[in-house]
Amino acid sequence: MRLFKLPSHPETVASQVAGDIKHICEHFDARCAGSQGERDAAEFLATKLFKSTDDVRLEHFIVHPRAYLGWIELTASCLLLAFAAYFFSALVSLMLILFGMIPLFAEFLFKKRMCDPLFKQETSENVYAVKHCSGEVKRRIVFVSHYDAGNDLRLKRIFGAAAFGFIVALGIVGAIYLFVINVVRWAFVGGLGTAIADGAMLIAGLVGIIFVIPWGAAYFFVDRKKATDGANDGLSGAVTAVYALNALKDVELENTEVAVLLTGSGAVGMRGAMAFCDARKNEFSDETVFVAVDILQDCNNFAVNKGEACGFVKSDARAVEMVLNAAKIAGIECLSRTAIFSSTQSETFASAGLRSVGIVAADKQMAKMCHTCKDSRDDLSEECIAKGYVLALQLIADCDGEVKFEFANEDGQTSAN
Repeated sequence: MRLFKLPSHPETVASQVAGDIKHICEHFDARCAGSQGERDAAEFLATKLFKSTDDVRLEHFIVHPRAYLGWIELTASCLLLAFAAYFFSALVSLMLILFGMIPLFAEFLFKKRMCDPLFKQETSENVYAVKHCSGEVKRRIVFVSHYDAGNDLRLKRIFGAAAFGFIVALGIVGAIYLFVINVVRWAFVGGLGTAIADGAMLIAGLVGIIFVIPWGAAYFFVDRKKATDGANDGLSGAVTAVYALNALKDVELENTEVAVLLTGSGAVGMRGAMAFCDARKNEFSDETVFVAVDILQDCNNFAVNKGEACGFVKSDARAVEMVLNAAKIAGIECLSRTAIFSSTQSETFASAGLRSVGIVAADKQMAKMCHTCKDSRDDLSEECIAKGYVLALQLIADCDGEVKFEFANEDGQTSAN
């Protein structure tokens, strides 16, 4: 067992991480996918990584930023037209409903990038930095986070996450309701389902007016002129991972390769992670584990995701256990849970057949702030960032098995992790 003494106390590192996050938010404004701000942030972080790694690459890829949520207006328009068509033609109304709901399932739920050709393309970057080991690579750990920021979800910011969720749910329920009454009306009308609605079918249609409200509200979901700081969602994990890798500057690992992947376009459907998997997934075998560090904001809700996307995408069981063991050794209380209405980039890697796990430290209040301008540079938790930094180094130590780290105390002395 080789002992390495690290020169900085975790709290000192956390303060530096917070300083870099604030610098990025202040000087690289509007880090939306494919923007100049995103490119500047990528170069800033890559420069930080050049100090301690053997190989740093900026890997460019094509992205269509508006495709991820740009379909909302299309879906809303189809549903509004379907509602009007209901009173005259069940066939036309049903076709509009089906056409409008396809992007919801393809783009949002299954992230199939179906709408990309309909929107303007931009160029985004992934930053991939590697610290090679001295011998044969027997283990590899890759810390993943995204450094870009999304547009402000206006209705979520104004009305809160609960009301925003209710509006979305009501809109989906309305689409189902309209579909059902169209099927029923067509069964009565027969033929091509073309006839003026009357009687009970007219009343059923008029009841559906209530759903016009959420469909109309969909046009105001996203404020495309306003970008968020994205200080906690993605950036807190990204900069912490950079500092964890930099801490290995004078550390020689024999059989463990450590890397950091900072993805662009993460706020628009994890496009950077998808591009990385499309290009390079065959390079990684079972000895590699991807650890997605998403948000480091609330120490009381430090958690490893054993499942993502409501449990439909499973994290690697060994990786989950590895994180829980590392947290226990580091003295960090870490929960194990399934992400219901959210996902980390681990979902993308798991879907590509790679071993992965996601780490999130966020409470319900942070969940309400994500993807809005309330996710501010002024609401960082240095305590949580420090814990994330310690956990990252403990994961590296456990993965290697032959090293141990000792952190400097605030008085300059050192203590083992």
